[in-house]
Amino acid sequence: MPEEKLEVDSYLKGERLESFHTLSGIPVKELYTPSDLEGFDYSRDLGSPGEYPFTRGVYRDMYRGRFWTRRAPTGYATPKLTNERIKYMIRQGSTALNLATDIASEFAIDPDHPLVEGEVGVQGASIFSLPDMEVALAGIALDKASLTQVTMPPAAPIRVAFLVALAEKQGFSPELLKGTIQCDPLFQVAGGPQQSPAHFYPLDLGTKMVIDVVEYCAMHMPKMNTPVINQYNLRDTGVGAIVEAACGIAEGVWLVEEALKRGLEIDQFAPRIAFFVSVQIDFFEEIAKLRAQRRLWARIVKERFGAKNPLSWRCRFAAQQAGSSLTSQQYLNNLARMTIEGMAGTLGGVQSVMPTSPDEGLGLPTEDSQTLALRCQQIIAYESGITATVDPLAGSYYVESLTNTMEEEVEKMLGEIEGMGGIVEAVRSGWLDREIMKARVESADKIEKGERVIVGVNAFQSEDEPEVKIHRHLPEWEEERKEDLRKLKESRDNGKVQAALEKVAEKVKADENTIPAVVEAVKAHATQGEIADAMREAVGFKII
Repeated sequence: MPEEKLEVDSYLKGERLESFHTLSGIPVKELYTPSDLEGFDYSRDLGSPGEYPFTRGVYRDMYRGRFWTRRAPTGYATPKLTNERIKYMIRQGSTALNLATDIASEFAIDPDHPLVEGEVGVQGASIFSLPDMEVALAGIALDKASLTQVTMPPAAPIRVAFLVALAEKQGFSPELLKGTIQCDPLFQVAGGPQQSPAHFYPLDLGTKMVIDVVEYCAMHMPKMNTPVINQYNLRDTGVGAIVEAACGIAEGVWLVEEALKRGLEIDQFAPRIAFFVSVQIDFFEEIAKLRAQRRLWARIVKERFGAKNPLSWRCRFAAQQAGSSLTSQQYLNNLARMTIEGMAGTLGGVQSVMPTSPDEGLGLPTEDSQTLALRCQQIIAYESGITATVDPLAGSYYVESLTNTMEEEVEKMLGEIEGMGGIVEAVRSGWLDREIMKARVESADKIEKGERVIVGVNAFQSEDEPEVKIHRHLPEWEEERKEDLRKLKESRDNGKVQAALEKVAEKVKADENTIPAVVEAVKAHATQGEIADAMREAVGFKII
């Protein structure tokens, strides 16, 4: 019987894409020429790096002066294991810290609460008290490090209080603390902005907690970045770059207005505003998104809010490669995706990158996968040549044209959101949930029909998958954390704790800044859950 012959004729047939659009649906022309930039004012719309409107970046020398910070999200199970991983990543070349916590810690729920059974330490470290923070950050000089903490609004003042107490224990002023308190009241939880958070705190209380943090940091911790608008989690719901940028800016406007109502001056806090963005797989669209958002934000803060300090006009980005673009099938393909997205972020001028690990679709990262993700960033920084000159894509007919188009589309959607009464009303009305669902359906339909090719998923599949070393969560870790909680409550002065919690509740009821009272509560070893419950109960809210 003759041997079957394989046909290899894709080259002869002319392998090509069938349509040419960005992920957001913007048509892409075959060729871009100077005619695509008619009316483009290089002085007004492009300018110089480090100068208004910051299209080319927020610093004059960008990565020639200093690389972007590389902070691997780190945390799992217990504070001790988390401390070991943090130190391991520092030894591998992480230039900043990112303490990742579990869902219970993000929502300020203690590990013995029945609502979080089976979730303790699963998606990050279980952190519920000041002693936990001491263990998680043991051996690290916090006055010489930049620490990011990602959390929800009820936990945000508590995380600030942890840092204040740790600074005092290490013998330096909290004014020296650097990093980020990310506590977005709208977009922190992916999957429908208010589907999950509304079960754990009312929106008005969430806003108060965020502005408490902004006000306190402006007065006492001027090197902390806050507020940080979390576009990343919103983007991972499936929406495109236009929706991501428009909603991010709209929330930024809302938070600025809330801070101004508190009595703050715009230039007191605007220099520390930052945006946490997703960098997706559509290389040029992501670069254009970052450039367009910088330009729009600069004009809004300067012209609409009247900020006088040029530092207030800057739109600074922390970025992460998109988890939603990674696949569990042929997971090593994710290395290519991570590289493309990392390059898009740096060519777009971000200030910080949180490397996404290639095994994200399978579980929390192992040491090996986190190291590999960090190495990807280091190769871009040290080997690619991208950092040799500032904004190397400036003047590209395609990039500048796409930046203009992105700016127009984002501005148009901003107008639509403001026509609804702003981003909060857009969320409450269900508009954003509908945008998320529409994007998910359209994306799934394109993938199913093969109109959008995902290598290893709907094309070029392989029956043989390599063996994967996956992070495994051990059930005994949850029992260990419950036991730690029991011992803490036995060893502390519970009368002192109760008095401190009553003071926190008083501050909430009086609509005063809660953080000074929270600092005293954490020093008394009150838990995150107890402090957050005092806040929630002060406004008549119970967890459901």
